[in-house]
Amino acid sequence: MTNFESVTREAYKDLIDKLVVACREGGGSSRFEKFGKIIPPLDEEVTPYREFGDSLNESQRKIFITILQEERCDAFHDVLAQLSWWLEDKGVKMTIDNESVPTGIEGDMHNDFVGRYLGAKWSNER
Repeated sequence: MTNFESVTREAYKDLIDKLVVACREGGGSSRFEKFGKIIPPLDEEVTPYREFGDSLNESQRKIFITILQEERCDAFHDVLAQLSWWLEDKGVKMTIDNESVPTGIEGDMHNDFVGRYLGAKWSNER
């Protein structure tokens, strides 16, 4: 492996790792947990969302936060699966300075994402 291949591989791993962090720490679940209120889409009426959030007891709030987080992570996975399809079947390329970036280390991008989300280490870190 050349030095640049190592750089692009590390960039790819960093991308996947950052997506896992963004999946866990962002979105509606984080805002609901932090502020205790549902922050609706900007074009929506606030009242129904707030009434729903306010109606939940503590146990229901925890379940709702988990549901929101799982849905967010599912969306990340689905986007990566679509991107993988474009990279494999449509000839789309990811590059840094015109050098190809890996589009999967232990499977496709979405497989790498799921592995890291579930706590697996990269193969060279085991």
